[in-house]
Amino acid sequence: MTRMLILLALSKFVFFVTSILAQPIWLAHDRGTSMAVEFLKPYFVDSNSSTTTAMLFISGRLPLSQTITIVGDIPFAHHGYKDDFGLDRLEASTVIGNPYLGVEIQKQDLPFFVELGLRLPLGADLESRAANVAQITDSERFEAFIDYDLSAKARLNYHSNFASSVILHLRGGWSGGHSVAQEGGPGNYSTLDYGIRLGYQMEQVSVIGGLTGHYLLDGGTPHLSRFNSKAGRTVYQIAVAASVGFATVRPGLHFKLPVDDFWNDEIRFVLGLNLGYRFK
Repeated sequence: MTRMLILLALSKFVFFVTSILAQPIWLAHDRGTSMAVEFLKPYFVDSNSSTTTAMLFISGRLPLSQTITIVGDIPFAHHGYKDDFGLDRLEASTVIGNPYLGVEIQKQDLPFFVELGLRLPLGADLESRAANVAQITDSERFEAFIDYDLSAKARLNYHSNFASSVILHLRGGWSGGHSVAQEGGPGNYSTLDYGIRLGYQMEQVSVIGGLTGHYLLDGGTPHLSRFNSKAGRTVYQIAVAASVGFATVRPGLHFKLPVDDFWNDEIRFVLGLNLGYRFK
């Protein structure tokens, strides 16, 4: 109950006060004050999951100065069954994940910026099927739905425009999670993260393609648990995204495809819808 009250308060904080954001690499990067809603729908290889199974991220950003921007998100996930076969354990579940809170640091007119952030351990019902499905739906933010005591990210980004409308974004960094040892609980992990996106971006139209990857340095995660197997130490996904700007509103869609055998044995692809609002 305490966790739920904290998360509800934080949700209002995001909506009405700060508008903080932690964007995936393939979505448009905006340095101004903004908020967004991102909807992710997974399509499984063979599953009893219903069509209502999906994830939702409410996010935003608030520049504190020309150098520092507060960033973050609040994740939600829902899982339903096509057929419960009359079993009580096959009930639909909805969870609130661990919110992200961090900072972006970028000096004006420089193409480099740094991301530093934490996943706050405030999620509820993270042992449910909804949380398990969410972990494989978005490997970029799987720690949002695992009961870590603490998880953190530190990344260096290079973002540059060529010929005024062609963008190149490179990302590299580290992620890690820690959990107090307990039977059946998540273990510690440490990964090397990297990604690239390339595309065409203007005020009105944006079309971007990207690839992200993680290499397991230590420990294990739901996607990188086979530490003694070379194939089990990496996970990749490619994505294509498009959006259209209408004044301060920017709707968009994106398509994500897993390229690792370990992941695409579970999931075919993910379709996403996103809606951004930039404050004047």
